[in-house]
Amino acid sequence: MAVSPRNLNVTIPIPSLGMRNTRAKGRYPLGALDVAQNADILPDDGARKTGYEIRDGFTQVRSFTNATTAYTTSDGKRMFVIEDGNLREIFWDLTSATLATGMGSGYYSFEEVGPQILILGENSQLIRGSEAFPFFIPQAQVPSIHIVSGDLPSGEYAFATCLVDSLGRRGPLSTVSTVVLPDNSGISAAFPAVSGYKTLFFVTTTNGEVLYELELTASTSVIFLSDLTRLVTPVSEEQVGSTSISNFGKTNYHDGQLWVCVYEPSQDVTYLFYSYSYWLNLFSPLDMYIAIQGNVNSLNSVGGAMIISTDREILAYQDNSLQTLADYGTVPGSPTSRDYGSDTLYLWTTRGVCKALPFVNLTEEKVSLPPGSVASTSFLDVKGTKRFLIMTDTLGNSFNKY
Repeated sequence: MAVSPRNLNVTIPIPSLGMRNTRAKGRYPLGALDVAQNADILPDDGARKTGYEIRDGFTQVRSFTNATTAYTTSDGKRMFVIEDGNLREIFWDLTSATLATGMGSGYYSFEEVGPQILILGENSQLIRGSEAFPFFIPQAQVPSIHIVSGDLPSGEYAFATCLVDSLGRRGPLSTVSTVVLPDNSGISAAFPAVSGYKTLFFVTTTNGEVLYELELTASTSVIFLSDLTRLVTPVSEEQVGSTSISNFGKTNYHDGQLWVCVYEPSQDVTYLFYSYSYWLNLFSPLDMYIAIQGNVNSLNSVGGAMIISTDREILAYQDNSLQTLADYGTVPGSPTSRDYGSDTLYLWTTRGVCKALPFVNLTEEKVSLPPGSVASTSFLDVKGTKRFLIMTDTLGNSFNKY
């Protein structure tokens, strides 16, 4: 959602409580909040002055006029922008490289997993090095089976396929099917070629239950199985019955798993689905989830726990259990930012600024501010000076209005 900077309230911690203070001036604590209203950061349109001047020796450069998403990595070394549906990496001189197209203009979240960056949304991508790859791998189709001559004994054989991308990552297994063979038979299996992927074929031994990968010497769309000498490793349990997740909102990489939120308005419940450990693209939605009342506004990993904020409460998920931290929630949008130096999470809630862990409300007894109907936050640490910045639309009523 585009919000004009002329209508923003910017909240920054400085040694003054400002115009919405609830205490006498002599009791202003260090680190209290001040409010600067109507911050005007638009360029000079000829009819007014912007209040800033370009430093001598520098030139103002304008770029990316239709950006819908922007992200900078936690180490500050890489920046990505989605503009006009194109995913671009931005370099220091504002030149860019297009990594992927067809991204759309919807919501995206970013997760850093070791050297990889996950861009999760309508067209999820995985960035490794300077290349982007589709994050979710499609489920393979059931192959077409024909009985041919061979050395297989009579009995029942189960079979399935899966797709593998150029990085070696495997997708969910296709539906498992069976065929009954007479003695001295073989199998001819055909499956459609899928651009960007190769197909693996799995089959059981005679009347067996475990699927084994068939060793293939080359990528092909037709295989012939006349005996069982080329069966190698069994299929990974994570691939059986798994699938991808779509139409999700907030995400978080926590404890080796990817968590995604799917809100069901008719139930007013958010389902938090989590992937298999280290198989981040594979989910088992029938049994690998937790359900939370309300709409989840943020997910963050802090101090070994996952902090979950909704529109009505704040929770910590740790050791397979949920603990309530606050009986009030956060403002929709991007209400949380992290101080990576101290592994502390700051939250803009309906009752002011809080931090975790441990969970502490920093401002409820100090300032009175409307929470807004949407908020965006950022944590800055510049030469040792730390600032938690909050931008809202100033709507709503303060819970402690005086």
